Amino acid sequence: LPADPYSDDRLLGDLLAHYLDADRRATLDIAAASFARALTGVIAPRAAAGPTWILDVAHNPDAARVLADNLRTTPVAGRTLGLCGMLADKDAAGVVATLAGCIDAWWFVSTEGERGQSAAALAARAGLRPTTPVATAGSIDAACDAAYGAAAAIDRIVVFGSFHVVGPAIDWLERHGIR
Repeated sequence: LPADPYSDDRLLGDLLAHYLDADRRATLDIAAASFARALTGVIAPRAAAGPTWILDVAHNPDAARVLADNLRTTPVAGRTLGLCGMLADKDAAGVVATLAGCIDAWWFVSTEGERGQSAAALAARAGLRPTTPVATAGSIDAACDAAYGAAAAIDRIVVFGSFHVVGPAIDWLERHGIR
């Protein structure tokens, strides 16, 4: 893997493929690598004097394995803070178990809509050990504020679990001038 796997078009294309089911992949008119290039600035924006941000819609154990592998191959000097928001019909325990060894502190985020769930319900479903630092937030804005406030410049913040959290996290980053 390259030093920064999120900058490699081929790898980003592979990551994208994990998030699209086979039927949808067959009907795409755009090459995965081209689409991945368009996402490059969204996947890992960095603040000039702040933590690295990684945004990934990993919402199943297979996608979480890819994210976990990428996190392991790109260690940081500091901690990895995870902001996880998932719909209620997703395998939260499987995703969290896959990423548990890669994330030092967790913020669980509420998701809205019919398939949404509260941060507290997600945290309960996650099944983390009691010694793991866990917080809950009613919105991605609140979770981003809290994680950013807790992060050092040498840390990284990983937002994952759903388009429902990654989209609003992108908005938060843009409002705060973090690219």
